[in-house]
Parts: sequence; structure tokens; C-alpha cells
Amino acid sequence: MRDPRLTKLAQILVQYSTNVQPGDLVRIAAPTISEPLVTEVYRAVIQAGGHPHLLMAPDECKEIMLSQGSDEQLAYQNPLQLHEVETIDVAIGLWGQENTKALSHIDPARQAVAGQGRKPYFDRFLQRAADETLRWVGSQFPCHSSAQDAEMSLSDYEDFVFKGGMLDRDDPIAAWRELSASQQKLTDYLNGKKEIRFVTPQGTDLTLGLDI
Repeated sequence: MRDPRLTKLAQILVQYSTNVQPGDLVRIAAPTISEPLVTEVYRAVIQAGGHPHLLMAPDECKEIMLSQGSDEQLAYQNPLQLHEVETIDVAIGLWGQENTKALSHIDPARQAVAGQGRKPYFDRFLQRAADETLRWVGSQFPCHSSAQDAEMSLSDYEDFVFKGGMLDRDDPIAAWRELSASQQKLTDYLNGKKEIRFVTPQGTDLTLGLDI
């Protein structure tokens, strides 16, 4: 049975966080463990009129590359990935792992080589995000490994994650829009201020500088 909270989360990611429009090319990148959420995100993109581009791979593939790949393979700059980051309109990333300690035996130097190989991709991704030609969002998929790291049962961890996303509300998108409006009011108030002072009846008298 499909968890209705996954449907709500997918709607938030697609309708609110990235505002997918008809004709948008939407990359959905996710590990295989997150398949239940991937399905809902895919459905939400279709309903929004977007074109989903799905990338899924087992966690083990990354481990194989990092443990067995040559330096040349680790540092390889994939032209398809570079083309992709220039082409997509929206990027939705889902996070989750079968084993959060799977790469603990990998030499950090090898991971650094792989990171350098992907640097042009990440730099361009961040540049497009900064100039708002690329809309993106990432979200956690509650899974056993993360629940274990948090020393929680899966059910409790799901409740923790989903409540944090306001998925316990009847209309979580409306709740997020209300929060956004409230934050914007605070931002507008703070713009141009050089300092802010907090004073309480309990004796707190704290002044913070805002001029940076």
C-alpha cells in the first residue's frame, strides 16, 4: 500500500520547491532504495506536464568505482553529465542508502580524485542554480540505514522526517507557502539594518551586527 505521505512529499518537491512547468526537462536522480518516492515524484512530474529524466543506480556501483577504478576512471569527466547539466531545467535529488558506512574503507585520496573529476559539473550546476536558470531540490527518503544512524525505529524516523516536511498537515504546500511568506517579511525587515538587539524581561540584552 502506498504511503500517502510520499505522494504529498512528491507534490511539494514538484509543485512548490521546483515549480515544474509544462515542457520542463526534469532530472530525477536517486538510489534504488528510494524507488517508492521516485515513483511518486515521476508521477507528479508527468501530472505537471514536465518531461522526467530518471537516473537510478545501486549504491554498490559507486563503491565498485571507488575501490576498483583506475585513477583515469576516477578522474574522468563524463561529457554526457556535462551536457545534462547544461540542458535540464529542474534537478530533483533523492537521498537514501542501504548502508551509510559502505564507503568507510575507501581511501579518502581516491574519493578526492573522483571529486576533482566531477568538479566542472558541480561548478556549472551551482552557477546555473545561482543565476536561476536551473531549479533544484533534494530530499531524504527515510530508510533503515538512516534510522539506525539516528538510533530510531524506521517508523519513528519516517514520522520525524515527514513531520519536518510538514507532511502531517492537510495541505503541506499551503503550509510551506505560509512559512515562505513569513520568512520573506523577516527578510524584508532585516534588509538594510546594521544591527538587531534582543532584550527580554529575564535580563537578556544582546546586540548582533548585521552589516557584512
